[in-house]
Amino acid sequence: FTQPRLRKATELLEHAENLPLSVVSSTVALLSRGSVLAQSSPLGVSSTPDSSLLGREQVARSCFETLLNCSVLMQGEGFPASVALGSLVERCGTVLQKFTEEERLSGNCPLPRSQLAETAFVLRAVGMLLSSMKSSSSTGHSQDMWKQLIQLYPTLVECITCQSLHIRTEVQKVLSEYTDLLSAPSH
Repeated sequence: FTQPRLRKATELLEHAENLPLSVVSSTVALLSRGSVLAQSSPLGVSSTPDSSLLGREQVARSCFETLLNCSVLMQGEGFPASVALGSLVERCGTVLQKFTEEERLSGNCPLPRSQLAETAFVLRAVGMLLSSMKSSSSTGHSQDMWKQLIQLYPTLVECITCQSLHIRTEVQKVLSEYTDLLSAPSH
């Protein structure tokens, strides 16, 4: 994944409402793949060489931010936002599940800095999505969008006991965004 490709994907998504669903879906899938920091094995042993890790982190973060922007900025504008949101929430779930699994396996050993940074970024993104969707509830988000975000809740709860104070603080912030979703139904 290269910067010019990322730029083209971003430009495509800016005009997503005028494009066929297949083109938008392919672009979102490309961004989702690009947002993966590295293929790693348990305990954070990365298959990406250290020399390319910083550049790879920037590309992964840019891809993730593009998905996030598409999800937040295009809310209520039909299928492009829902395609991006679905991919983004799936990616967030994957990062959080990987984090909880590797945290459990690591014992007292700290996880790699890049994994902690990615997890913190994902937690902030989930909080931003929840906040944005709650504040723009008049745009009529689909039940599927809400269900996808609600399905992250158990994984977030698993993150509460992690070793990293920074991650625990981010988890607390995100969980507080779920407050309105946990209120008793009105009859």
